[in-house]
Amino acid sequence: PEYQDGETVTLRVNAAMAVISDKTATLDATVYDLAAPSSDICATAAQSINSATAANKDFTITPTNLVAGDQLFVVLTTAVTDSGDAAPNINAVINSVSLLLDIRC
Repeated sequence: PEYQDGETVTLRVNAAMAVISDKTATLDATVYDLAAPSSDICATAAQSINSATAANKDFTITPTNLVAGDQLFVVLTTAVTDSGDAAPNINAVINSVSLLLDIRC
């Protein structure tokens, strides 16, 4: 409820790979405002997480029609491509998910 209408919103996901893929590993976020759930309001494309070192991946949320009290529905999707010669447990690790936003003081 403290959100300042129409101001900056960032979804931050701290992620890495348990075992690094020999090809690609990405994380994508799809975000919907439950007040108008017909379109994805995440403006950031999928990002690479193909590292054993955890890092923050920031996804910009389009704030145009967001108002205080809106609820967001977030879907995180990982896509991993490996040639099959790496360890059998090539899994993405999501350590934390945070929503950073401008608030009223």
